[in-house]
Amino acid sequence: MSRTELVLLRHGESLWNAEDRYQGQQGTGLSALGHQQAKLAAEYLRSDVFDQIVASDLQRVTETLQPYLDSLPTADAVDAMDAAGTVDAAGTAGTVGTVDAAGTAGTVDAVDAAGGRRAGCSEFGGRPVVRVDQRWREIDVGSWGGRTFAEVYADEPAVVEAFARGEDVARGGGETFAQLRERVWDAIREIAGSGARRVLVVTHGGPIRVATASTLRLPPGGEVLLDPPVNCALTTIQVDDLLAVTTLTAYNVPTSGIASTEEQPA
Repeated sequence: MSRTELVLLRHGESLWNAEDRYQGQQGTGLSALGHQQAKLAAEYLRSDVFDQIVASDLQRVTETLQPYLDSLPTADAVDAMDAAGTVDAAGTAGTVGTVDAAGTAGTVDAVDAAGGRRAGCSEFGGRPVVRVDQRWREIDVGSWGGRTFAEVYADEPAVVEAFARGEDVARGGGETFAQLRERVWDAIREIAGSGARRVLVVTHGGPIRVATASTLRLPPGGEVLLDPPVNCALTTIQVDDLLAVTTLTAYNVPTSGIASTEEQPA
């Protein structure tokens, strides 16, 4: 029975985080503070080795991941390259690419046409392949996206208060936490079955909370018992290939002493 360790990294502070706006699957890139947090997270992770990197396709995540990719060895620095591997023209670390219609095949530059091994893959002691997967997106908050917390509360106080009481409501007509939990666990199942030993997942607060709740076998709604992860914090879980044995080894570990003014789950 094989085991996989997933290191979950929440994105840095976004512009909408700083403005106290709901984001969900909308939103902006990082604030100046968020970019600084992302650079410090990259330094924190520099000595770590990953077989794969998986990321949400949303801008605040791709901007958080980029400093870490930039810190990895270039293709020219990787020894013992496989003849089938390919690198980009500049031989650089690559940038996060475009997601395909299924949301699961997006890759960084320098991945070979088959989406398989490439120069810099960890199998050769270099950079791991990066895969973009929409299942790691933040929970969908529908029409609440882009609106401030104060605006939403003024218009829909009953829904906000129901959510605060722990009711799993589809905020703004979007998703429930139960739906989020199902899609994130499905993404974890795929990673667990891939044979990877250690995977970096760059994602959002909501997916990290439901992944943790599922790992701990908490009942539906149990994710609300968990504090929202701070920006660029790390959470680590271990799973076997059948998801029969799951372990939480770390939760909400900061990668720097630089905190955002407000920490919001979505």
